[in-house]
Amino acid sequence: MSDRAPKAAGAAQRGDGDAAMDGGGRATQGAVAEDAARAARVRRNAWLLGGCAVFVYLGYIAWMFVNAAGG
Repeated sequence: MSDRAPKAAGAAQRGDGDAAMDGGGRATQGAVAEDAARAARVRRNAWLLGGCAVFVYLGYIAWMFVNAAGG
C-alpha cells in the first residue's frame, strides 16, 4: 500500500481540501460547489484554448493566402 492512501483517508475524515465529507461519507455542499466551480473553470478554459487554436489556424491560412497572392 502506498503512503498516499492513508494520508488521503485522513484528509477525507478531517474534511480537509477537496475531500470534504460529512460523517456518512457524503460530499458536503461546499465540496459540491467547489466541484461545480472547477467544472465551470475547466469548460471556460477549454473554450478559450479552442478559440486560440481556431484563431491560429485561420491566421495561418490568411498568412499563406497573402504570401501566395503577393509573391
